[in-house]
Amino acid sequence: MEPHCRSDNDQSWSWAARRPRLLQYQKHIRLHEARQRLVSDQAKAATVGLAMGYERASQFGREYIRFFGAPPRKDADAI
Repeated sequence: MEPHCRSDNDQSWSWAARRPRLLQYQKHIRLHEARQRLVSDQAKAATVGLAMGYERASQFGREYIRFFGAPPRKDADAI
């Protein structure tokens, strides 16, 4: 096979390599939107988490803390 030719396996590997970055980007955008809503709407963290598509408030809280370094309400109040 010539170097410039791609097989189907090459394309699936390429998508598999990009997928984690895409998911991280989507999470980044979703968490920043959640932070904005927490600050502007003064909404409860659980309500914002569910509105942003998280299945459980605890899941949202864990990811928020991991990303921003503080719990949602404490972080929003500090901004």
